[in-house]
Amino acid sequence: MSSVKVGFVGSWRVAMRIARRAAWRHKASSAFVLLMLFLPAYAGTILVASWANLSGTATQQAQFSLGSADFSVSTENPEAVTSTLPSGARVAVIASGETVLKTGQGLAVYPYESTDAGDPVNDGRYVLRAGRIPAAAGEVAFTSAMADASGIRLHDVVEVGIPLRRVTVVGLLDVSRSLRAKEIVASVPTPLSGAAGRRLLIDLPADGAGWSPPRSPGISSIDRRDLAPTTGEMAVQAAALSIIASFAGAQIIALTGAAFMATARRQQRQLRMVSAVGATARQVQRMVLASGILLSTLAAASGVLLGLATFLAAGPAIEMAADHPLIDVSVPPWPIAAVAAVVISIGLAAAYLPARSVGRQRAPRSHLGNSRTRWGSETLLLVCGLAALTVGTAAVLYSANPDGRFELISGGAIALLVGLIGITPALMKHGGSLLARHLTLSSRLAVRHAARHYLRSASAVAAVTAAVAGSVALTLVAGAEEEGAPAPLAGRPGLVFVPPAAAQVLQADGIGRLAAMLPTRHVVELNEVERSRAGSMVAVEASPAFPSAADANLVAAAMQRRIAVGGAEMISAVAGRDPRPRELETLRNGGVIAFNDTLVTGEHLELAGDAGKRVVLPAIVARRGSYYTDLPGLLMAAETAQRLGFTTSRQGILVDTTRPPTEAELFQAQSLLLQHQLRKADTSGTPIVLTTYTGAPASLARTSAMFYVLVAVSAVVTMTASLVAVGLSSAEMRGDLWTMRAVGATSRVSRRIGAAQAALIVGVGAPLGLLAGIGPAAGYVAYNVTLSWRTPWLMLALVLLVPVVSASIVATMVNRTVQPLARQAHS
Repeated sequence: MSSVKVGFVGSWRVAMRIARRAAWRHKASSAFVLLMLFLPAYAGTILVASWANLSGTATQQAQFSLGSADFSVSTENPEAVTSTLPSGARVAVIASGETVLKTGQGLAVYPYESTDAGDPVNDGRYVLRAGRIPAAAGEVAFTSAMADASGIRLHDVVEVGIPLRRVTVVGLLDVSRSLRAKEIVASVPTPLSGAAGRRLLIDLPADGAGWSPPRSPGISSIDRRDLAPTTGEMAVQAAALSIIASFAGAQIIALTGAAFMATARRQQRQLRMVSAVGATARQVQRMVLASGILLSTLAAASGVLLGLATFLAAGPAIEMAADHPLIDVSVPPWPIAAVAAVVISIGLAAAYLPARSVGRQRAPRSHLGNSRTRWGSETLLLVCGLAALTVGTAAVLYSANPDGRFELISGGAIALLVGLIGITPALMKHGGSLLARHLTLSSRLAVRHAARHYLRSASAVAAVTAAVAGSVALTLVAGAEEEGAPAPLAGRPGLVFVPPAAAQVLQADGIGRLAAMLPTRHVVELNEVERSRAGSMVAVEASPAFPSAADANLVAAAMQRRIAVGGAEMISAVAGRDPRPRELETLRNGGVIAFNDTLVTGEHLELAGDAGKRVVLPAIVARRGSYYTDLPGLLMAAETAQRLGFTTSRQGILVDTTRPPTEAELFQAQSLLLQHQLRKADTSGTPIVLTTYTGAPASLARTSAMFYVLVAVSAVVTMTASLVAVGLSSAEMRGDLWTMRAVGATSRVSRRIGAAQAALIVGVGAPLGLLAGIGPAAGYVAYNVTLSWRTPWLMLALVLLVPVVSASIVATMVNRTVQPLARQAHS
């Protein structure tokens, strides 16, 4: 080995030894750096392993739905498809529908699939949890969610089907597409209801790749390739991941960089001594870089090992969170190695600037505390930051439209963050000089301290900027999703609809018993004008009350145009209130009650029929602005319908309730209906189900919940980063505070200076983060046509103000204690 290589290896060996001893000596700062680097390694390992074993690839997503099949073909005539298959093709037949299950509480309706779950074509569609796959007649398996809901366990004998038959639960399994699915899986010879839909899962041989299902009426198919994400979807996922990784990486680099800077400051006496005995600037830099290598390697190794252990131990929890099973669990080596490499790179990047600063210090006047490097460093950062801001703003503005590219929005967001971080050192250095003269004593000292140590102050501000930027972007995007137009409601919340088949099965006595189980106000027979008969008429739509044709309200209004025949009880059922005298008078006088105000012009309504026939009737609007797609839009008296020659028919029964029924009440009512249906001994149909109208659709409820979850998580991340950044700054300022206490300053002054320092760090970082977060959020909302912009002022105020106040309070509490002068001398 040459002398150059020996010197190189020897200098790194010495640097690593010094770094190891320094890390052990300064345990608190080393633990902080380890924690900051450990968290991304730990979380990244869990996410990468979960992604690789769940839905990380198109193959796994298709496997959850199709198993190993290439096509899913729905048809009522399987022979028309199987006769065209190439030799060697494998087929699994699936019959699916709804069936009746008898439990200890009564009868209930659940979905089921009848198939050979153990067929290789179904591989991946089911995960067996206990027992075995049903293989013979009279055997079924329940999903785990189904077993929990019904209270039925393995090996129980239950009654299921139409008509009811006794079967044995031989297995507990889960369907891969959703672990929350409550389903029954039966063997092929055990259909559990009539009129079940049929699907064929077709696995083609290697030489049958050119086959496709016949194109004929009654045949629909899904190609496995159609389930793969498109290039655009993959680009959006990659861009979103890059934004998250960049914001998180910037935050970690800034915080750990500040910590490395503080550690280098504590080592200045040792570094000067090494320089004095002949060490070059490059060798001194290696000592600081060695600290980054040591701590980041240790954090990456521990994070990866604990992340893998957590992933393997928390398999059930990960499955429920993802709503998919872990199939053929494996550890992806290369992605996990990439996580470790990224963490080590972050550690090196965080140590680079302190190492560069240390290497440029002159031994006689070295003082790392003032961060004074060669002239022009903050100017260069300022120029680069302004250039990045310009590029990022241009990229976001260019792509902020439905025809833009999300990759450019992602790149622009990263450039905006980098640009704002780049101008922070100049802002802290020169802004402090301009503002200090106009502030109080404590604030002036805090600002001048930040300006003197502008590199460390800028690192803390950058960390807060990255955290607030992520919080602001999430809050604005979640708020935009919440602003979207709600989906139309099918019926007024609280109503229970009894379909015609149910009314026929129940008869008058059964309907009375069903109504007695619910909080019933009225039982209303729903009679409507038959629109298919000759001579029938429909309402002519007046000018819409809403400006946008894409409004969900207008979609519902266009559907709510049926004409009901009835009286006061129908008004109560649809409008949700007692009828007014004027409305009853209009009905008696041959007029129409409108529950859809878009059909009425003034006080008249126009009906149009065949051959240009038109009739104008007096009308009064009973409900404005909200529409129900399953309910009639107009109401007229029976005498009026007879006078106009309309033919009416019963379309079901509406149970108008005093309050929304509880789940127990609905279960008992549904059980009663199923009992009457089973007595008819009709095995050709499916279970008849009552329709209960609720409020906002479940998707909106999930969006609302997700909004608050995102805001809560963002607030926690922002506060954590802000408090850590303030803690670093306060720790570095303690030497000056102790000196002031030694010359007579009161503890109150020290606390005020600490609070002012905290408010400065977070107060500068929060507005910069607001600017960095608005850009990508606005670009994404403009890019996504399904979103509309809304500014959640309260949430933004909390994101911006709470960290400032919290950081100031914490800094005040931290600076309450007074360290002895002896400690100061050794620091």
